[in-house]
Amino acid sequence: MNPEALLPPTGILAHWWAMPLFNFSGTLCVDTFLFMSAFLATFLLLKKMEKETRPLKRWLPHAYLSRFVRITPAYMFALFFNWKMAPLFSFGPLSKSLWANNSIKCPEQWWRHLLFINTVSPWRQSERNPQCFGHTWYLGDDMMYFMTVPWLVLLYSQGGSKKKLSIILALSVVLGCMAYNGVMAKINNWSPNTWDGNAGARYQVGSFEVPWGRAPSYFIGILTAYIWYEKKQHFPTYKVGAGVWTGIVGAVLALLLAIILGHRSCSFYLVHYTVLNFYMASLTGRIRWDFFEFVVTYLGLTMFSHCLALFVALLVEKPAIKLQKLYLDKPTAKMGGNNIGGNEKIVADGSIIKPSRVIELPNAKYLDKN
Repeated sequence: MNPEALLPPTGILAHWWAMPLFNFSGTLCVDTFLFMSAFLATFLLLKKMEKETRPLKRWLPHAYLSRFVRITPAYMFALFFNWKMAPLFSFGPLSKSLWANNSIKCPEQWWRHLLFINTVSPWRQSERNPQCFGHTWYLGDDMMYFMTVPWLVLLYSQGGSKKKLSIILALSVVLGCMAYNGVMAKINNWSPNTWDGNAGARYQVGSFEVPWGRAPSYFIGILTAYIWYEKKQHFPTYKVGAGVWTGIVGAVLALLLAIILGHRSCSFYLVHYTVLNFYMASLTGRIRWDFFEFVVTYLGLTMFSHCLALFVALLVEKPAIKLQKLYLDKPTAKMGGNNIGGNEKIVADGSIIKPSRVIELPNAKYLDKN
């Protein structure tokens, strides 16, 4: 009702500090997610490679399968909940049309989400829109990027020229995709700013969700993980100088909040779209911008999203993670030295000695030792 209070040049979005807070398209947020995902996946896999003894044909499929099992169950549950169940609980003047538009492509697109190809199939974006569970284009891109991580880590961990090749490949993706975005933005007059009208709309169509448009953030995360791994290898005791401790206080507080809420961050991401749709479908009047009302609405939607995320995490995500750790993340036996498997050992004459079996009686401590 009062867009001049929100939009530039007179509204709150005219201020430099407002853009990160009101970045409705999620451009900055998604780049941050991609960077963190790449950094963690690469660094943790590099650490695992230090102890990995299995051949490539075993640990590579295991890496992909673990990633798939970690994300897919909660992803599919949230998608079908948004498609089949959420509309049954939604009432309002916009309810029928909003949910119908949101789910119209789900019968033909859900399997593409299952395979994480929803951002490239169908190839033409006009055939993909309106997308089923539209915000999960991020998961499709992230999974495609992750497919390259084990190979890059394998090259990097072998050192020498292969290590340099891994760095060159990641850097080439960054520079190549940046060049593509720059040239296409110049030719087509793109803008990543949501509020730049037609220029922002053209960017949304041409580069916002496609893998080659968002790759730089991910592969910069991979390169940063390489740097951090080298720091840990060569300067493990190096500490941050005292002059930056004041800047770390805020990061510590943010970390504490992340520890409290981070265990269901994936579920929160999946279900917040459903909560927003439910809210929009239930509106009975036009929206009037007011900062206080915005804060109250934001906090309320955040609370409901966390409640629904907790439900999904406990019902689907956590059990899937437990099964993953139980059946996919078993420690591998070391093949070097005198360890054959478990506690078996080889003695000098070449024979294998198995440990004696010890049976403890429940009341053994009360027996007479004499």
